[in-house]
Amino acid sequence: MNSRASKDDWSNEGMNSRASKDDWSNERMNSRASKDDWSNERMNSRASKDAGKIDCILTGIRIDHEYIQLFINHYLLFLMKIKDFSLVRLRNEEHFQFFTSFRDLVLVFTVLALNIELLFNLFLAAYANELAALDLIRKNAISDDLVDADDERDNVFRGMSDVVKSALNHFNADVRAAAKRLQIVLDTYGNLAIKSYDAETGGLNSLINDFTTTYAADIATVGLTEWVTELQAKNKAFDDLKNNRYSTEAAKTILRMKEERVKTDAVYRQLVERINALIVVEGEGAYAGFVNELNKRIEGFDNTISIRRAKAKKTAETVVEVK
Repeated sequence: MNSRASKDDWSNEGMNSRASKDDWSNERMNSRASKDDWSNERMNSRASKDAGKIDCILTGIRIDHEYIQLFINHYLLFLMKIKDFSLVRLRNEEHFQFFTSFRDLVLVFTVLALNIELLFNLFLAAYANELAALDLIRKNAISDDLVDADDERDNVFRGMSDVVKSALNHFNADVRAAAKRLQIVLDTYGNLAIKSYDAETGGLNSLINDFTTTYAADIATVGLTEWVTELQAKNKAFDDLKNNRYSTEAAKTILRMKEERVKTDAVYRQLVERINALIVVEGEGAYAGFVNELNKRIEGFDNTISIRRAKAKKTAETVVEVK
């Protein structure tokens, strides 16, 4: 019995020892779990700090980008460039004279220095075609009255379009709404002033019909009733003159000039865009002399257009008052 009691005591001690080991193991596991929790908290804290740093960096990049864009816009605003003006408002002789002046100026400064060799060759081809068309008009002794009649209806059409654009910013909401509807109609027809004679005549007749029927109320709201009446009169005057006094060949000759002008204008605008872009990339140095001289010529022709438009406007207002 004593021997059995000893065995039982030994067994109990073994069990107690095992229980102690289990307790120690549990404590160790709990300790490891605590360390893991601490490690996860540390990692989360670091991730939060990193995320905060990234946000700050991105915010800084956004701010820097805004300042850079602001600086670029400010720089471009004061950067030298070739002035824009309305080539379509020049009469045939004026148009050719301007491009003759432009050609001669390029030859003085040289195409190599201006870096426009390819485009200038295209310009010379278009310039030659325009000269040929103008010579046909001169040789056939075709009077300028048909060209003037076309200019007159073009000026009324452009003036009416300008009134609509201005009315889009009118203080009266009803006027703005009416102008918006009229602008959609004008956008649908496009720039009728640059179309061929017959196409322009037909387009204006259709536009006038729309403005005197479907959109008559909007025309009245914006104050364009007299403009539409004047446009109708100028369009009819041109068509009557063309049909009664000029042969088909004569009309074709003048039409060719109009078409060649459009082509020359397109190449010229490409040249202007290229030179202006080169100034942005390379600086003004190599182009300053050329641009200054060209802008002086542009100002001269622009003044001629402004004076003629002012006279035409005064004449139109006088006619309206008489009516």
